[in-house]
Amino acid sequence: MTRSLRLLALATAVLAVSGCSIFGGDDEEAALPPTPLTDFSPTLRLDRVINDGMGGGGGVLRYALRPSGDGTRAYAAGADGTVVAYDAVSGKRTWRAKLDATITAGPGAGDGRLAVADRSGGITALDARTGDVLWRQDIAAEVLAPPVLGGERVIVRSVDGRLLALSGTTGELLWFVEQPVPRLSQRGTGAPVIVGDAVVAGFDNGRILAADLLSGEVLWELPLGIPSGRSDIERMVDADGALAASGNDLYVTGFRARTAAIAAESGQALWARELSSYSGLGIDWTNVYMTLEGDQVIALSRSNGTQQWSNEQFLRRQLTAPVAFGEYVVVGDLEGYLHFLSARSGTLAARVRVDDAPIVQRPYVMGETLYAQSSEGTLVGYRERGERR
Repeated sequence: MTRSLRLLALATAVLAVSGCSIFGGDDEEAALPPTPLTDFSPTLRLDRVINDGMGGGGGVLRYALRPSGDGTRAYAAGADGTVVAYDAVSGKRTWRAKLDATITAGPGAGDGRLAVADRSGGITALDARTGDVLWRQDIAAEVLAPPVLGGERVIVRSVDGRLLALSGTTGELLWFVEQPVPRLSQRGTGAPVIVGDAVVAGFDNGRILAADLLSGEVLWELPLGIPSGRSDIERMVDADGALAASGNDLYVTGFRARTAAIAAESGQALWARELSSYSGLGIDWTNVYMTLEGDQVIALSRSNGTQQWSNEQFLRRQLTAPVAFGEYVVVGDLEGYLHFLSARSGTLAARVRVDDAPIVQRPYVMGETLYAQSSEGTLVGYRERGERR
């Protein structure tokens, strides 16, 4: 079977389930079952400090419901409109709000506020201390990435190719920039990141763009991947993978695109590798961690992109992007498991199950606690045994 026909078969199967949505691999690979989990001897012991329900739904639609926090409280939202806050130290629930909306993304936290997106094309801001609604703004577009808050702005990346800034105080639209949307792209978008006075986002056309946080002036843009091939499917290049920033260094990846370290102030590439991911990457002080298209987890040196280790135990398990958690790296999978790998070697150190629904959004780490949410709305918090704040 030719490459073009394999890609067409894959697209037909996936589009029939979820609209314009491609998750990687060819049809022969997709037909294989997920790699079975094997027995191992855990070297990491964990305590579950939060176990709550957010209201499920949205798993097949890949809603971007992911925990977040502000250092004082952790927050989570469910597709049924539930928004909940937890004390960062005790893990106890501090408030619970219910919106009359289907939440598709969020919550984002910052500047004393939360923001969530709903299926009707609205962005709602809540008071982070009380859960009271502050405002709602209709942007007339679906949002499948958590809003990002900073500099008295609520930054939103919508599926119609726009990057928007709303006033954190009133919800007023302050500026927007946009990129053309290809005929075919992955379902979902990567969340923007704020780096200093700039906001950086990836787009469905394979480009990365930085805009001034206050004015929206485009500071730089660059292609992360170049479309090639004759059909729309072959030409798919998507820079929607999760971005990560540390200081003035930015780390980016995408589907059928490169993985690169970029100087955030100039857009200049510091290093680049021909590595592609549909879920994204995470970083710690020394490494970049990626889930590749076939669900291989790798570590790259932050300084030069050299591969440090690789783990192929989880092929075809539809892993989330990795997140660093102390001396470990954590990914979620299609059966509701969280896998904790050694950040030094990539070996499996622990495994826990949230529930039997997929984990489609990467976990979130704040302090000594790792938070994760399944597609059916189960929220958990884990700490390394012996860690007490």
